[in-house]
This record gives sequence, C-alpha cells and structure tokens, in this order.
Amino acid sequence: MKTILLAVGTMILAGVGWRIVTHSSHHIIDIEATAAFDVTDPMLAQPIVSDILSNVGLKEDKWLGVQINTTVINGYDYNPLQSAVLAQRHFLLANPKERNKEVQLFNRELIANVETIKKQASMLPQSSIYKYLISESTRLSRSAASKKKFFIYSDLQENSALFSVYKQKDFLLLKNHPDKVKELFLNFEKPANLQGVEMHFIFQAQSLTANENFSLMSHLMKKIFTDAGAKVWIEANLIVSQQK
Repeated sequence: MKTILLAVGTMILAGVGWRIVTHSSHHIIDIEATAAFDVTDPMLAQPIVSDILSNVGLKEDKWLGVQINTTVINGYDYNPLQSAVLAQRHFLLANPKERNKEVQLFNRELIANVETIKKQASMLPQSSIYKYLISESTRLSRSAASKKKFFIYSDLQENSALFSVYKQKDFLLLKNHPDKVKELFLNFEKPANLQGVEMHFIFQAQSLTANENFSLMSHLMKKIFTDAGAKVWIEANLIVSQQK
C-alpha cells in the first residue's frame, strides 16, 4: 500500500504538479475572455451565455480557471468591465459536487452581468469603435491566461474625428480604397503584438445596406488585427467550434 501511495504521489508531483500550484491561487486563469456589446444600435446578435461558455471550453472542462469580462461599447472612451471569475481546480484534489456548485454560481454571475449590459443604453447614436478595439485587445494581450478571447457584438460603424462611415467621402474611400483607410487607422494607432488573441466580430444585418457596411468595416478590421497577430473571425453567431 505504501508503494502505491508513493507512486500516486510521485505521479501527481511530476505529471500535474503545475495544476496543484495554481489551485492554491485564485489569480491564475487558463482562459480570459471579454464580451463587448454595442448599445448604440439595436442588435439582433447578442451575447448568449451558453455560447460563450462553450467557446471558452468550460462545458468540456469544468476544472478550468476562467475569467469572463463584460462591457458595453457606447461611444465613450472608457467603460467599466464586470468580471465573473471561476478559480482553477485540480480534478484529483477537488470535490466534483462542490466544483459543480462553483460552476453554477459562476454561470449565474455571468448571466447577471450579460443581462446588465443588454439593458444599458447610449446617449450617443454612433460609436468610435477602433480606439476601443485597440485598448481592449492590448489589455488582453498582456493577460497571463494561456487563451485570450475577445467577442465583439457590433456593427463596427466607426464614427469619429478620424473617420466616419456616415460621411460620404469617408464611406467612398472605404469602399474604393480600403488600404488607404487602413493606413489612416494605423497612423492614428497601431495594435500591439496580438499573438495568442482571438477576436470574433459578431453581427446580424437587418438590411442589405447594413450588411454591406458591416462587410466593409469588418474586413478592414480583420486585416488590421490579423496583421498584428490575432486570429479573427467574422460571424453572425459566436461559433463554438473555434475554441481550440
């Protein structure tokens, strides 16, 4: 019996010891994700908690350490993040029933946070999206989490002193010379090194015009952030299969 216990102890220390260390700290996160919801326009595509949980992998592995931030895009430069945090646990050391309770509490907190951002309204009719994408993608790139995900629920209609899709000359420039608009944004501010960051642009158009406008802006943003090292998806719904 002593021999068996010694072997098991050696296996734990050698094979999964890093998980034991992280179990002692609630600040170690395997996956950090931010879900940002644009409240300047009515949106068909909205954050769905079950999709987010599937995408980050929590439905497959309940022992993960997960932090999911929620916030709004409302035309202002700074908006607070609400964070739901689930501490990492090791399956050999933790009680499965207790872990299920922790996951349930985490899910409830995330649901409440998502409902809060859905109810928020903006006093501004349009939003300056690029500056926000730069700041939050940079913050995520510096996270200690092994996986970093950014879910952007927005039509991406930039409206700022730098560029506005609502100005005819700017829109025509975007439509006919997107590389010039890309250069305009990069001269204003370049993304950080975004290796390891996933970005999902999620939008469901309600008209052909909205579809064209989103297509133009989303492909421009995809080019900018892909060149910075991020993996970028353009979606009508958050695709669960992209979690790996």
